[in-house]
Amino acid sequence: MISFNRTSITGSAPITTDKFPNLCEIGDHFCSGDANIQVFDFRNLKSLRKLGDDAFSNCSALNQIVFRTYEDEILSLSQIGSNFCASSVSLTKLDLRGVVFIDAISSGFCHSMINLVELDISTLDRLKEIGSDFCQNCPSLTKISMPSLQHLRYIGSHFLSDSGLKHFNLNGASCLVEIGHNFMAMSKLETMEFKDCYAL
Repeated sequence: MISFNRTSITGSAPITTDKFPNLCEIGDHFCSGDANIQVFDFRNLKSLRKLGDDAFSNCSALNQIVFRTYEDEILSLSQIGSNFCASSVSLTKLDLRGVVFIDAISSGFCHSMINLVELDISTLDRLKEIGSDFCQNCPSLTKISMPSLQHLRYIGSHFLSDSGLKHFNLNGASCLVEIGHNFMAMSKLETMEFKDCYAL
């Protein structure tokens, strides 16, 4: 196994990892708290399977993470640790298309990203579980592109609470058996759909 664990990478230029084509694991706290990094490019990490806890959390200048260039581009990434991008306030859009093998979103995913407007996780069609604090305290979030929810069984507490979403649907989540407390609490929600959620 080839792994890479570094707390901080400084610099304003786009950070690429073309020198690590066989990298398969990145440890905890990758770039966490880095005040200089602005862009990170995952496109060369075709072998990466695991990204540890707190990756890119509290990166005040981070404004772009690139996962793919072409529509048919697929990464091997199957695990993203807790608190991914948490409190990284300069990111306004996050597009995870190209990531397809993740079946569980860890707790704290994108929480307290106060300027996040748009999130796309539409290629996570294998998703079975969403951990607690998913996009909690994202008051600017108005658009989220969800995947097919046919395998989703569990949604953790504080899901999209304090978000800016006005409309949301869980249509097709026929296997969903549990939703944690404070689901979309204190959000700007106006309409909600649960079509075909037979197991609830």
